Amino acid sequence: MADGIIPGLLSWIDQKKQTAKASLGLLADNPSEWAKQTTALYLPTKEEEKQFQVAKQLGNAQAMWDSPYMQKMFNLGQIQGTFAGVNALTANKPMLEKAIKLESSGIDPRKIWQETGWFKAPDNKWRFEIDDSAAAMKRLPLNDYIQTLKGKPVIANTADVLSHQQLMEAYPWISKVPVKTGSIKSNSGAFGEFIDNANMISAPTGITGKVSKPVTLHEIQHAIQAAENFGRGGTPEFMQESMFSPKYAEQINALRNKAVNLMGGENYQAGQALKTQARNLAGEAQYDAYMRLLGEAEARAAVKRMGFTPQQRKEIFPLESYDVPVQDLIVYGVKNK
Repeated sequence: MADGIIPGLLSWIDQKKQTAKASLGLLADNPSEWAKQTTALYLPTKEEEKQFQVAKQLGNAQAMWDSPYMQKMFNLGQIQGTFAGVNALTANKPMLEKAIKLESSGIDPRKIWQETGWFKAPDNKWRFEIDDSAAAMKRLPLNDYIQTLKGKPVIANTADVLSHQQLMEAYPWISKVPVKTGSIKSNSGAFGEFIDNANMISAPTGITGKVSKPVTLHEIQHAIQAAENFGRGGTPEFMQESMFSPKYAEQINALRNKAVNLMGGENYQAGQALKTQARNLAGEAQYDAYMRLLGEAEARAAVKRMGFTPQQRKEIFPLESYDVPVQDLIVYGVKNK
C-alpha cells in the first residue's frame, strides 16, 4: 500500500473511535445492543491498539492495514445478504401473491417468510433476500489503481468493479451505477456513501486494487432502498428533533427551560452551561435517532447475517436480525405514490 494513503486511513480510524466513544456515553443510560456493538467494533483492545501503534510509528501502511484491529472492523462489515423488493426482476411473484394471501388470513409473519421467502418490514414493503456469498470484487485497471494510490478519484461502473450475478439479474440498472473511489473517506467524511441525487456510490480501494466489497454492498443496499421506496438511511446531523425518542426530548426540553429561567435572572453563566448540556444531549439524541432509522437498521441486519450458513439463513427471520426493536424503528424517506 502506498504511504500516501496513511493520512486518510488514520483520519477514518479517528472518526470511528469518536463514534465509539460517543456510544459509550449512551451505554450508562441506554445499554442497547447497537451501542454495545458499536463500542466493541470501533474501540480496539489494548493488544490491538499496541500492534496498530507500532505499525503507525513505522509509517508502514501495509502493516496498519493488515493489523488485527483493521481486520476486525473490515471482517465485521462484510455483508452477505442484500434485501430486495417487488421491483427486482427475479422477484418470485407467485410466492409474493401467496405471502399477501397468507397475511390477509392472519398468518404469523415468520411463517409467511418460511413458506414464501417474503417478509414485510415496518415500512409496509415486501422484501426477499439475495445471497451475496458469491459476490466478488474485480481489480481496477492498473492506471486507475495508480491514480487511487495518489489519492485521486476514479469513477467506474459497478459492473466494472463487482461480479455479482444474482444482484445484477435482479437489478440490471445497478451495473451502470457509478462507483467513485480513490480515497479512504467520501466527500461527507464517511467511509462510504450512496449519493442519492447523483445515484452514485462512494467506496475506498484496498491494497489489492479492488474496491472494498463490504462498503460497496452496504451502499448498494441503500441504492436499492431508494429504488424500491423502502425506509431510508441517513446521517446523524440531519436527524430532526421530531425524531428524538421521548426520553431524550423530555430531558432536552427540561434543560432548555431551566437555562432560559437562569439566564433571565442573575445566573447567566449557569444558564449557558445548561444550554451547552442540552446541545450535547441533542447530539446524542440525533445519533440515537440515526441508529433507529429503518434503512440503517436494515443495513446492519444484513451485516449481522454475514456469517450465516444457508441453513441459518433459512431458519432465522430477518426482522429478528434487527438490533433495534421493530416498534422503535423510524420509517423515513418513503415517498407517497
